[in-house]
Amino acid sequence: MRSSHLFPGCTAIRYQVGNGTYIGFSSFPWLDNGPIADRFQSGIRMKTGLPMQSMVSDVISEGRRSLPAARDYDVARLWKEVADVELPPRIVPDRVVWTLNADGFPLSLHGF
Repeated sequence: MRSSHLFPGCTAIRYQVGNGTYIGFSSFPWLDNGPIADRFQSGIRMKTGLPMQSMVSDVISEGRRSLPAARDYDVARLWKEVADVELPPRIVPDRVVWTLNADGFPLSLHGF
């Protein structure tokens, strides 16, 4: 795993869902397996029925998930991942979670 150019020693950046307003649905690494755009074919956005610039808050709002109907296997698999995302007990801002390679411990920072 490569280290970040901006933050030497930082090997992973992940977003922790709070209110979902600052996390891009398909382009940000908020799911365990990385950004949706990197893992699914480009047509996944069309298959979900979500606009290209959707935010996580378009499918998770106020602690509730609002997922359009799954039209095929890829979307059903994606919705399963979204359903498995652990949400905070109360509405909080989204957070950036950095993992440092020196000791391997996570350091959570508010990134917004």
